[in-house]
Amino acid sequence: HEHVAELMFSPEPFSVENGFLNGTGKVNRRALLAAYQANLDEMLEKAADSVEIDGLDPTQGFVEQGGTSMKAANVAKLYTELGLPLGRAVALLMDGQATLAEAAAQMNKEVRLRRQDTFELNIF
Repeated sequence: HEHVAELMFSPEPFSVENGFLNGTGKVNRRALLAAYQANLDEMLEKAADSVEIDGLDPTQGFVEQGGTSMKAANVAKLYTELGLPLGRAVALLMDGQATLAEAAAQMNKEVRLRRQDTFELNIF
């Protein structure tokens, strides 16, 4: 289960005028992401400073072993340094269908495609 690690408050109320709400009063997530991406990345970096990957079973899924999105963000940082977007790496780790070995294989494949080389990171 997830828990709130940190809150961020907007200095201005959400409104249609500032683009944070659409015409029906729903939150415009794209506008919020564009406005606060740097803040969100900083929060993820702070929250994901440490995660224990020793002792994880590569034949089981990350979530099955108690993995949370914040822990996944920390593991994913290893791949972001190789050019894989953080959100993509977290999504692969949090996939309830894939084992850690399968998620790592897919991340390695996507890194190779982006880098156009044969590099592989073996953490699981």
